[in-house]
This record gives sequence, structure tokens and C-alpha cells, in this order.
Amino acid sequence: MTSDQLSAPPAQAPDAHGEPTVATPAGTPTPSSDAPHHRRWRLPVAILVIAAVLVGGWQVATRLFGDHLPAGVVAQVGGIDITQQQLDAQELIGLYQATINLVGGDGFQAAGLQLAPVEGDADACAQWIRKYAPEDQLTGATDAQLKAACQTAAANLTGDALGQLVSAQIDLATAPGLGAQIESAAFEDRLQKVYDVFGGEKSLPALTKATGITEADIRERLRQTQLNAAIEQQVKETAAKTTITDADLRRYYQENSGEFVTVPEKRDASLVVAATQAQAQEARQRIEAGESFADVAKDLGTKDSPEGGKYQGVASRDLTGTLRQLVFTAAKGILTGPDEVDQGWAVVRVDAITPQIVASFADSKEAIRSRVPSAKADWAWADYQKRTAADWLPKISCASEYRAETACGG
Repeated sequence: MTSDQLSAPPAQAPDAHGEPTVATPAGTPTPSSDAPHHRRWRLPVAILVIAAVLVGGWQVATRLFGDHLPAGVVAQVGGIDITQQQLDAQELIGLYQATINLVGGDGFQAAGLQLAPVEGDADACAQWIRKYAPEDQLTGATDAQLKAACQTAAANLTGDALGQLVSAQIDLATAPGLGAQIESAAFEDRLQKVYDVFGGEKSLPALTKATGITEADIRERLRQTQLNAAIEQQVKETAAKTTITDADLRRYYQENSGEFVTVPEKRDASLVVAATQAQAQEARQRIEAGESFADVAKDLGTKDSPEGGKYQGVASRDLTGTLRQLVFTAAKGILTGPDEVDQGWAVVRVDAITPQIVASFADSKEAIRSRVPSAKADWAWADYQKRTAADWLPKISCASEYRAETACGG
């Protein structure tokens, strides 16, 4: 686990076997060796709204009028029940996947198949990661980054499980009409790779004893992700085979104009980079009083100030990080700063801007043609998600106690 991964873990990262992270709510106790029931954490009921919700990789809006649902049912999708038992199992799988994200399969096995304590004390969780994660995954990671990884994992667990179940029900309903289905051989091959993460199929009894996760739970989560992938593949492959029109070419050109820049924008900028904010403020005052950037940069600037206090014809690619952002967002002729940049504190004035040159659509048309099939596949998938979300909006309801969950508009 690298320090970058720890400092900013993705909100929907793939786990060790490539399946999307399923979330577990904060407050769930770590299962013990006798596989206790997974306690459900609930948020207070929020105000009633209808919201667009990210589930299973796409947005679906959820109606919140679920008071009529039977006991033990947390939601209905097109009249099909999602039960509390299903939700508990989905959450437990989510906590397992969060554990794999944090320490990997080897770390999980080293921990005796115990799940990461992400929902408890963050400091204790960080030390748990340091104890069980392989050394090569911890290179450069600080305790603060490990703690942040635990906190982010816990935050990402809340509510996602219900969203995954809602999405899975919609996939079940829509897959037959698309001709999308799971290939048995590929499913079984993938299942074996999942088993390998915790020591192979022979370790299933130990996994169930340690966590409460059963073989059926694993198969069901894998089926959900594989069916969603099959639907996406079917939609994209169908779209990619359709005839390329002039409108397709023009859309690609308009949406990807950056690919057709032949000469980048260039700027002349006067700049002083000082070590401290106070020095940068002094630099500004002296420049406002009439001194040249060159003289001020000589007195107060660091080595990161350009020679003579001026960049001549600099392109975006010539600078890095926050300094690039400052120079290429500043208005022409306006003295700006002090602004904090990666190199210190900067005062800048853009003196001239030479606009970029973009190849015309006519000149780019043939180069675009080979790129459009892939783009059409992506467009079709986005359209499918939006259309399906609109179709299913009236068909989803949640029990009142779950209205604050993400999948229910909370």
C-alpha cells in the first residue's frame, strides 16, 4: 500500500479481486470467531426528498415512501423485496472488501481472517494495518495516512450496501432484454481467484467462523458484479458496431478539443517566488511602488523565481503544480498575490497571452474516425444509465428507517 493510496483512498476503489467495494455502515462490531449476527447501524430519519443516488456505478433516483413495506423488508425494487437479511450479508461482504483494500490478501490471512477494525478507534485501526499489511505496501506511509485510510474506509462503508442491492435488482430485471448474461466458466474462474485471497476454497469454513461470511454470500456478490459488467459490455459492444456518422465525428471533436491543439497557449509572466508570505507581501509592495520584478526577485526571490523575474513564452507544460495553476489562471495585467504555491509564496503579473492554436474539424476528421467507436460505446453506456434511472424512479421505495441511507436519498 503506497502513501498516495493511504492519503487519498478512492471512494469506490476496486478490491483485491477487482470487484467494486461494497460498503458497511459505521458502528458495526467486528465479527468474532463464533460469527455473530452483523448489527445494522442506522442514521436518524432525514427530511424526505427524492434524490439521484450513485449505486453500482450509475445513478438511480429513489422514492422515499416505503412505510407500507412488510416487516423485515428494507426496500422494494419493482415489487421485489430486499430483506434485512440480504442487507446484513451485503454489509459484511463490504467490510471484508474494505479489509482487503487496506492490508491485501496476505495481510488478511496474517490477521487470522479477522476483519479490519475500521469502524472503531482510528489510531487502533492504523496500528492494525501496520501490524498486518505487507511491508512493501507500507513504504513511506505515515501513521496519519494510515489513520486517514481507516477513516475514509469507514465513511465509504455507510449506506453503499443497500445501493448495491438496489442496483443488482435493476440489473436482474434489465439483463434479459439486452441479452446480457454471465458466462459460467468465467464466473467460476473468477470465484477461484476470490477464494485465493483468503487461502483458497479449503479456507471457507475458517472464513465463515471468523467473519460470518458464507460461500453463498461470496457467490451472490460476485454474481452481482459480473452481471453488471456483462450489461455494460453488451451495451458498449452494440454501440461500437453502429455506423459512424458525421454527427458522431463532430461530437467527439467538440468534447475532446484538447486533443487537437497544435500549438499550446503561451504566456509572458513577471514573477517573484519568496520563501515566506511576509517576504512575498514586501515584494508586492515594492513592485506596486514602481520597482522592477527583476530587482525585487534579486533581493527577495528564491531560486524558483525565473531569471530576471520574468517568464517569456512559457507553456503550461513548462510549469508544475500550483505555480502552473497560478500563472495560467491569472488575468492579464493584474498583479496577483501573495499566493501560496508548492515552492513558497508568489506574486505574479501576466503580461501577455498568446492563444493556443487548434486544428480545424475538417483537418482532424479522419484522425477522429478511429477513436469514435470507443467513444460511442462510452456515450451509449452513459445514456443507458440515465435512461434506466429515469425508468426505475417510480419503482423504488425504502422503509422509513432507511430513508437517511445514500440509496434512499439521504
